[in-house]
Amino acid sequence: MESLNRKPDLSSKGSFKLGEDTIEIINIKVRDIQRITNNKSLSDFDKGINIAAAKMLVNGKSIVADDLLDKFNEYELKKVFEFIEEVEGSEKND
Repeated sequence: MESLNRKPDLSSKGSFKLGEDTIEIINIKVRDIQRITNNKSLSDFDKGINIAAAKMLVNGKSIVADDLLDKFNEYELKKVFEFIEEVEGSEKND
């Protein structure tokens, strides 16, 4: 059997300005989500932070969960999560 000859769409789903930074939400591979959610050593909170970080580019660069926890304040992190929910919610309505 031949495997699918395609690559997933990992393009941007939307972006917004947060202070001086441009936050961009991108598509990620299902395998990346699966790898995070199947990691038994992570709490549900840590899984959510890791998935959010995997879906983000800040000023065109990928980030990791520690960046979300160390480089954003509570208000900024709330704005990021609201934007992720907004972008993904609009996809469900398409």
